[in-house]
Amino acid sequence: MIFRIDPVPNAIETPNGRLTFIEAISITPDEDDLVAKSGADELLPRLLAANPLAVVDVTRSSLLAA
Repeated sequence: MIFRIDPVPNAIETPNGRLTFIEAISITPDEDDLVAKSGADELLPRLLAANPLAVVDVTRSSLLAA
């Protein structure tokens, strides 16, 4: 998984401090290898171009598959 600040809900102030929403985005094993080598900034734009809301699809093929 990779994580990003969720762009949909805005951060909110609570009595316990500021709350920022984090989004978990599932990735395939070869995408994980790319993130380990190059960082999430290499993969995240590709993921969001294919799926702008980063909705989890457990049947999704790797974006790196030829």
